[in-house]
Amino acid sequence: MSARKPSPSADGLVIRSRLFDLLDSALESASVIWIVGPAGAGKTTLVASYLQHAAKPHRYCRLGTHDRDPETLFDTLYTAAKVAPLERTPFPGVGLSVPAIFSRLVWRKILDPKCLFVVDDEHSLGDDDSLVQVVEQGALEAGALGSQLIVTSRRAPPRSLDAQRLTGELRVLDSDTLRCTPEESEQWIRLRLGDADAERVETLISMSQGWPVCLGLMLTHMRLGGELPNRAADAPQRLIQYFADEVLRLLPERARECLLWCALTPRASVEYVQTVASGPDALANLAELEERGLLCRRQAPHAVPYVHPILATACNHYGRAAFGVESWNDRVRQAADYLATRGDVDAAFQLLTQTEQLQHAAHWVVLHAPRLMATRRAGTVLHWLRCLSPAIREADAWLRYWWDALTYFAQDRIERLLAHHREFRAKGDVFGLYSSWMLIAQDLIADHWLIQLRAWLVTLDELFREHPLDAFPELQARVNQTRALAEYIQDPQKPTRDDLQALICQLAREGEDWGGPAVALTMIFWQGVFFRSYEDMDALRTTLEGLVTEAPRHRLLRLASAIAAGQKYWNLASQGSANTHWREAMRLARELGLPQLENALNASHAAMSTDADDLQSAREALDACRPAQGPGSVWANDVHLLARAWFELRSGAHGAAQQTMGKLAQFSVAAESPVARTLTIGLLSQIDLETGQLERALVRVRRGSETLGNTSALSRMTLGNLGVNLALRLGDHELARSMTQETLNAAQASGWYVVNVSRREQVATLCGFALEQGILAEVARTFIRRRHLTPPAQFDAQQWPWPIKVHALGPLRVVVSEGEHHLPRGKARELFCALLASGGRDVPVTRLEDALWPESDGDRARRAFDTTLHRLRQLLPTPDLLQLKDQRLSLSPRVCWLDLWTDASGLRARSGRPNDSLETELLASEPDTPWLLAARTRLRSTSYRADEQ
Repeated sequence: MSARKPSPSADGLVIRSRLFDLLDSALESASVIWIVGPAGAGKTTLVASYLQHAAKPHRYCRLGTHDRDPETLFDTLYTAAKVAPLERTPFPGVGLSVPAIFSRLVWRKILDPKCLFVVDDEHSLGDDDSLVQVVEQGALEAGALGSQLIVTSRRAPPRSLDAQRLTGELRVLDSDTLRCTPEESEQWIRLRLGDADAERVETLISMSQGWPVCLGLMLTHMRLGGELPNRAADAPQRLIQYFADEVLRLLPERARECLLWCALTPRASVEYVQTVASGPDALANLAELEERGLLCRRQAPHAVPYVHPILATACNHYGRAAFGVESWNDRVRQAADYLATRGDVDAAFQLLTQTEQLQHAAHWVVLHAPRLMATRRAGTVLHWLRCLSPAIREADAWLRYWWDALTYFAQDRIERLLAHHREFRAKGDVFGLYSSWMLIAQDLIADHWLIQLRAWLVTLDELFREHPLDAFPELQARVNQTRALAEYIQDPQKPTRDDLQALICQLAREGEDWGGPAVALTMIFWQGVFFRSYEDMDALRTTLEGLVTEAPRHRLLRLASAIAAGQKYWNLASQGSANTHWREAMRLARELGLPQLENALNASHAAMSTDADDLQSAREALDACRPAQGPGSVWANDVHLLARAWFELRSGAHGAAQQTMGKLAQFSVAAESPVARTLTIGLLSQIDLETGQLERALVRVRRGSETLGNTSALSRMTLGNLGVNLALRLGDHELARSMTQETLNAAQASGWYVVNVSRREQVATLCGFALEQGILAEVARTFIRRRHLTPPAQFDAQQWPWPIKVHALGPLRVVVSEGEHHLPRGKARELFCALLASGGRDVPVTRLEDALWPESDGDRARRAFDTTLHRLRQLLPTPDLLQLKDQRLSLSPRVCWLDLWTDASGLRARSGRPNDSLETELLASEPDTPWLLAARTRLRSTSYRADEQ
């Protein structure tokens, strides 16, 4: 890794006191120091010398061209910060751009207020905006976290940090600041040359113009016996190149040979230099080169690190001139092969491109790209391809393939990949055949194109017959994993629970090497909600929670677990808990840089909120959807449009809903998905119902039910519920009975008690009809309890199977399905009784405070109320029984029935005296407090007035 700290030279320690003072002063007031200057300005030397001089706790990270891959960049930063592997948040590898929020997570992990962090050679990241923004994000986070960051670069800080410059949080040291003053230059000259005459000192100062690398090379040149050129001054860069060439010419042969190999093989070992360069004298030659300032190396004897880029370029020029182009190119290829054996393939590629061996570099890409792709270094491969000209890329089938495979956001991506697949098939290239098959399958899965996916699975069967994969066991395992997922997506009912559990475990642990693991895990759960039993999905959710326990910092696993938990609570009608998990899932999707998945989650959240009559939350979720590109974006957009149409319909915007459905006219047909077709038919039927086209809506529902058959429990329940409501509206009770039986059978068999794209009162109508007709009455009661349904207008509220019934006439009784729930005596029970005595609906908090704490002032009474309310919630069968909104307390009408909410005739029926005035006492067993006596009087008065009328 490039987290290496260079050793400063003695020269730097002597002449840098001015800059040390400047750095000390800057670090006292600024959180970020950005040192900018061209090659040779002395940036690295300054920082290395300062760190040794100041003895500050620090972490040092030198970036290189290999860090242009996001995966490698974050690994480099983590390694420099000494973050243990298990503590790291892995880059998700979805696409090649880095989301800012993910960079923020990394920097918060590696920045330490007690430790200075140095990023050297920031310019090595190239021009990729998302990578440049990683360091930019580090500058922002350093200020927010109270940490300090030093960045060295050949380019100025990005304009986005201008605000930090204006406030003084960021200080810039430019190239003019880094130049040696005449006094510093003279001090260095006399240190290296001893008693040089004044004229020579003046000439050296004038020619170097204060550039450290130029002055250093001039001094080395003179110590080797060279003479200054007969020129008073020249452009510094030309002088630097001239003296670099002269230094190489004047070096002893063995030392020069050693330097040439070190320039070709950064981070090589001494053993390798001994082998290819100067034999047993390698250590002595390295020491001489280091003493002359031509390279710097760590103290470890096996490490030969940094040769300055200017000197490395001079080495390349010298080698071509001295050995001939062909001979020098052979040496370059030998060095590249050595670097590859050491695993430094990026340094090898850069070496080939810098020495203009582009054809060999192209072969290098073809040779190494498959392994890099398999280890999630797609960014490195794309960077390599960008270094090649279009003509070279087009000349090789594999180069064309990798280029098209990595340009994620092209509109015709699948068509281009199909063309490559056909080309590989014509050539009999087995590896290309299966690699391209996997990429296409993954894109089809991500966008849910089931028709094409089915055909593509048939193609795979043909490939297995024609081209066995026995010679590529790793590729075979990955193909089989992709195939298993594709088979599940196109036929979710097929695998057994054990097979599905094995698939989700494999995906969760190993599925991070391509663009859709999070989408894949999400689809397993979304498909499962429609096609699997609730028992199956809960078992998979438990499995996933176990995986999260194994790797608690693995955000992909946590994302899938949050989705699964959200769906569990959705089925249990615990909307608050479901929303909590869905928000966690959306946060993780955003942090992982998965905009298409975030959009799909927002859209699904909107649909569920619409089902629960929470239109405000639905609107907010829809507004949070943003345009996204890449695999999965088509599917996410369709989910968004379906959710928007349902929201518009429920909001009364029938015209807008029809327009939105028009955009989805071909969706269900193109996808050939029972889920998509169910939702489409359901929404179109609801639009017909709202606009009075009842018969057309019923025909649509019945045809859809016949077509879909038993493919999905949720499909049967969704269309069945709509059919029952339409049949009752049209007076066809026989059809209503038949469809009620089928709908409740599906709920009982699957364990799901959810109906999509239906109003709550429509589901309540189905359940009420089932109770009246005696059709699977217990299943209907379970449906009512799970969804917290309230009775339809035509149903007797007293006979409704409420989750909780509260009887206030006579002794206080709270009845749940398991029996009577007892409330202990105390202030909490008294608060509950005061709420009932006040009617149980929209009771002002101040009224309750005055009744229970009449002698306390406002603040004390409110604190007592809050404490008592909290205790009461814990004592009730469910905390959801009480609702506090706008400083008014109520019993939830969705959770319970209160006998006081019936009319006077109903109250007399409850008292057992249908023909007499109400005589049953309100809360008969409770103490006779003033507020209770007043409430009893009001109740009797209300009953008498009702009798007189």
